[in-house]
Amino acid sequence: MHSFSDRHHHHHPTLYLIYLLSSAMRLHWLVGCVIIIPIVSIITAYIISISLHLVPEDRLIPWISATIDYPPASTIGSLGLSLTAFFIVLFAFVKHRFNRLLIAVSSDDKKALERRNKILLYVGFLFGFCLNGVACVQFHVSRVAHLSFAGTMFFSGAVYVLAITHLDFVIKAHTRRVRIVRALCGLLASISCILCFILSFFLNTSGRYFILSFAAASEILIAVSYFLFFATYYSELAIVHVHFDVEWYELSTPLLSSSPTVNTRGENTTRR
Repeated sequence: MHSFSDRHHHHHPTLYLIYLLSSAMRLHWLVGCVIIIPIVSIITAYIISISLHLVPEDRLIPWISATIDYPPASTIGSLGLSLTAFFIVLFAFVKHRFNRLLIAVSSDDKKALERRNKILLYVGFLFGFCLNGVACVQFHVSRVAHLSFAGTMFFSGAVYVLAITHLDFVIKAHTRRVRIVRALCGLLASISCILCFILSFFLNTSGRYFILSFAAASEILIAVSYFLFFATYYSELAIVHVHFDVEWYELSTPLLSSSPTVNTRGENTTRR
């Protein structure tokens, strides 16, 4: 006795293709990708950089950029951060679509909320784009470009975390406890960004390596705050399903356009 898929695979291969692709996929794996990929890639790059003496040994805590500055550590770190940037952009798009559903049932000004939600989508895109720029342009290649990407990435990321959390409070996304955790993550990211920028101006003073280590620790706190922020969306994205459907249309006539001809009787006909 043949199964459903065997029968359709034998007689109608396209229907078998539809049967395979018409399925749902939950998006909680997106949170894991945004968290696990950068952690694994940065730790691996750090171990390689320390083993091969690619970072200064007199620094207590090296910059994340220093651990992905030279090959072979840069190949692993850049690949991981580039993949993370892609998943952050995907997360921003999914969050944007999810917020639209909550805005539709909100009692507040829907047009204003939609406008804010759309702006935050672009901020999320900027966040991911600049992270990809950090991964693609190493510090030793171009300091100006790398630091510009890094500064914009940190700033846009902190703005995105704070603004999207504020929008969650307005549209009542998830529980109040989770929203408070997200707000704390945004506050930690903002304070760490300011502290990192301030400490970076003291590089030429006495004891600069000690101050530089504190600045690098602030950079790590920014990354940790981002990881904690994305982790709060695991249960929220677990209930989101994405459907992939393939439809097949069997045409009764060919796609080629008809060409008029003249028969031997002198009557206009159409050849198909």
